Amino acid sequence: MVNKTDLDNLKNHFSGLIQGLSSQIVDLTTKVDAQNKIMADQKTALDAQDKTIKQLKNSLNDREQYTRNYSVRIFNHALPTEMNETDVNQVLKNVYETLLVPILTLAVGDGTITSIPSQETLLEYGHILGKGKNGVPPTIIIKFYSRFYRSVLFRYKRAYLNPYTSRRAMGPQGSPASPSDQSTPPPTTASPTYINEDLTTATYNKLKEMIKDRDIKKVWTMNGKIRYLTHEGNDVRLLKNIF
Repeated sequence: MVNKTDLDNLKNHFSGLIQGLSSQIVDLTTKVDAQNKIMADQKTALDAQDKTIKQLKNSLNDREQYTRNYSVRIFNHALPTEMNETDVNQVLKNVYETLLVPILTLAVGDGTITSIPSQETLLEYGHILGKGKNGVPPTIIIKFYSRFYRSVLFRYKRAYLNPYTSRRAMGPQGSPASPSDQSTPPPTTASPTYINEDLTTATYNKLKEMIKDRDIKKVWTMNGKIRYLTHEGNDVRLLKNIF
């Protein structure tokens, strides 16, 4: 039979063990809390770094886009088969005479500009991206000396390229321009040629992503900036950060 002294000793032994375990648990809890704080601080630092990186990427993208805001990309514009596509002067001359002059003629008839600048004063350079495939002409990039004329091009391009899906060019007083105001008439059918801004890869990819977004009603770019409408209202929103 176990006597009282043995029971007291056994009780004291287990009490000591329990106190020791409790002390270890407290120590472990303290260490875990300290480790969690370190991890939280590290996450905060990483989040700050990620934010900084995104800001830098957006800043770099904005700078690159700004340098492209004098340029446009021309798609599906067929060049003569005998033309040397590597000759920049030939490409510029063809684009100027067959595309830019007719479009800017509408702006002259509308009174937006008084005359059409010469090729030498209008365009800085141009080049072709790769080669066309499956009968589709290659993409052409042209750069203007002035962003003003680039904006005029965007204002009147649809009236020339797709006359049946856009309003006709308006005269100086807001009335429809008469045939005499347009020395070069628009095509009789909608042209497959279209002209877009020269976007950075990041901006272009973001634009494609937003086009697929079902919450977005309409999305477009203006001077390299993405603007959009949602189904919730008619307020035009500006996307400030691509990344």
